[in-house]
Amino acid sequence: MSRPKTPDIAKMANTVPRFDEEDVDSFFFSFERIARNLEWEKKYWSMIVQQKLTGKAHSVVSALSDGEANDYDTVKEAVLLAYQLVPEAYRQKFRGYRRGSRQTYVEFQREKEIMFDRWVRSMKVDLTYENLREIVLMEEFKKSTPPDLRTYLEDRRVHDVKSAAVTADQYELTHKSQCTSRKLKNSSMNSQKYFQHVLSQGFEQVKQSVRERSLKVKFLLVTHSLER
Repeated sequence: MSRPKTPDIAKMANTVPRFDEEDVDSFFFSFERIARNLEWEKKYWSMIVQQKLTGKAHSVVSALSDGEANDYDTVKEAVLLAYQLVPEAYRQKFRGYRRGSRQTYVEFQREKEIMFDRWVRSMKVDLTYENLREIVLMEEFKKSTPPDLRTYLEDRRVHDVKSAAVTADQYELTHKSQCTSRKLKNSSMNSQKYFQHVLSQGFEQVKQSVRERSLKVKFLLVTHSLER
């Protein structure tokens, strides 16, 4: 029984758009749309994509193990991470994008839509009401937290607001305990320093008093000697 014929990967790659380091996420979006429309088996996706990768993306994938390099999702995640194209980066781009002086409002609106779609796509969620509701609530929740806690939540990839609230409370409780411990330690050290300072000052005052009395006695003895 003959083995199934391996498809022509190079030929398939020719139908995929050029890889652009300035627009990495659009490359993957276009590739996946073409792959689905042409009904390519996903086990070949990684090999096809690697035919197109250049620059930093090529270096990153070259550093993966054979098993990782053969898995499309792993390759895609590694490349996006290399270009810092993670959900938080997309969110910041979407929120921070402002209309240029030479840009029409229609062009600005179109760019905003593209950035929003990239942000949502990067979170790998279906565009349902519940998911969009969770995204909005999560963003509003993080906006109300201090920078260190926001970073903590992002590092742990907490994506639902209920888990974020529980994690935030745990973080605050832990750091309050550590902060109290540091304050007590600092207070104890300051008290010791103050006590040592007082003792030192008192000792200096005693020495000064002794020196003054010694000089006064010497003066009286000399005066008494002269009078005799």
